[in-house]
Amino acid sequence: MIKNIHIKNFRSCADTRIDFEGGVCALTGKNGAGKTNILKCIEWLASSVIVPERIKPDSARHVSLTDNAIAVQITTVLGSKEFCYSLTYRHQLTDPSSGNVPGLREKLTLREASCEPATVFSRQNEEITVTNRSDPIRIARFTPALAGLMSLLPESDPLRDQLNPLSSFFAGVRYYSLEAQPREGALISEQEYNQWLDKYQSGGVLTDSIPFRLIHMKNSGDGELLDELTAIVGPGGFGLIDEIDVRSSQPGMNSDEKMYLVRFIPSEQMGGS
Repeated sequence: MIKNIHIKNFRSCADTRIDFEGGVCALTGKNGAGKTNILKCIEWLASSVIVPERIKPDSARHVSLTDNAIAVQITTVLGSKEFCYSLTYRHQLTDPSSGNVPGLREKLTLREASCEPATVFSRQNEEITVTNRSDPIRIARFTPALAGLMSLLPESDPLRDQLNPLSSFFAGVRYYSLEAQPREGALISEQEYNQWLDKYQSGGVLTDSIPFRLIHMKNSGDGELLDELTAIVGPGGFGLIDEIDVRSSQPGMNSDEKMYLVRFIPSEQMGGS
């Protein structure tokens, strides 16, 4: 789980700190306060650092007169281990006198049980310094160190055992936006679903359609994914939704193909509907 996060210069988050240790399941506040930007930042960080490709700046990064660097520090608790990972992304030089050149700065520390945190690696532009290794590892200036190390290190390297839990955690982060117009109450044909599924399986593109995702959860692994989602957000979990219902019909008189109907009912504490 995420223990805390500190965001600087990402969209409207000029300097934002949040502690999630109290069992946070929702962010509340006025429209435009920046709730979505916090979630977007987590998504941007997670998706950026697990791929050994150039990190791209967010299109709506915070504009500062003195510094254009996006900085994120996130602490996660995974099993008995606590990981603290920080990333500073400086896209361009705004003040030549500062000495801050464009590039990445990264650091990962690991704490196990009651021990003190220990640095796993630190990174400055092209050089990664790994603790207890004499020679630095050089990678491209804007390639994330976590993904770079995971792609360069042999399977037998013990450093992979330290990086794997965090890399897997970031790979599992998902942000499902409700901004797209839902198809609530609309029938979805099997042909439409299969077209969506082909796009997802070939390119990993989930799209913003929540109904298609829920159908996929229902059809995958005897519905275990949908059951898991319901357990998390349903009455026995966060209590945000009373019911998620994915129904299908066989071809009949009115249709030559299978049809799907997706609906979900918010709980009373969320206003009901």
